[in-house]
Amino acid sequence: MHGLQPWTFSHSKRCPSISFGIPRHIPDPQSLHLKVLDISIGTITTGRLGFVTHEVLYDLCTRYPRIAAAFWRETLFEGAICRERVANVGCREAYNRMTHRVCELLVRLRAVGLAKDYSCDLPIAQGEFADALGITPVHVNRGVQQMRADGLIKLSGERLSIPDWEKLKQVGEFDPTYLHLESIRPLHELHLSTYTRCDRLRRGRHDGT
Repeated sequence: MHGLQPWTFSHSKRCPSISFGIPRHIPDPQSLHLKVLDISIGTITTGRLGFVTHEVLYDLCTRYPRIAAAFWRETLFEGAICRERVANVGCREAYNRMTHRVCELLVRLRAVGLAKDYSCDLPIAQGEFADALGITPVHVNRGVQQMRADGLIKLSGERLSIPDWEKLKQVGEFDPTYLHLESIRPLHELHLSTYTRCDRLRRGRHDGT
């Protein structure tokens, strides 16, 4: 992708928003092996997209097994995130669902360098958030106000800041293991110095390795 990199969302006919894809993310790796994709994908923010045909990807995966393994891992990561979201909706109260999803989004944004310290842009409308969590926009609005009152978040327009990361994780019962981020540190040491696959790949390109 070049220029502005959009947030995306997946949706079905019955649910306008199922999940959110962050910038620098492949939104539908599973479509490589499916003739019909059972969801639709849209953008939340303005951006520029890049497209690669399935024929090209098939050829790359055939000639380079490591690329094929990377795509396979990506689909496994998506499956792990999906399982956690099912548990989040099925086992947690609305307030805890919201805090858990906020934790997930922040960690994923940090992994691709789009969050500084404990702040990030979060251009998701309350209605879209409600659909993804299986609650009403009224519940989301109340939850946001409660998180502010509890000192868990600060919002300025689309800018989200988290004053108390440890407390937010505790309320959301958040454990990032299911995200399978490489080199992730203990939860209390989750800082920007945590390097991920994307960080190392970017450095490798600049170093010529």
